[in-house]
Amino acid sequence: MDDTHTESCGRCSMSVAASMTDGEPVMADNRIECSERALKRAMWPQRLIHRIAHRLNVVATQFVYG
Repeated sequence: MDDTHTESCGRCSMSVAASMTDGEPVMADNRIECSERALKRAMWPQRLIHRIAHRLNVVATQFVYG
């Protein structure tokens, strides 16, 4: 792996969210800044999976414990 193209800790995972900011400047002083709207748009799959997993957990708990 080429270490010359790695980002600081945490920035690699945020690069996807930063790419969704419609051309707004996101890199400032070694941190990524994006609007709350863009961040929510990038995180909707995670929120959906979390909701489904939570509902399945509730149903399974009710099934097991009555």
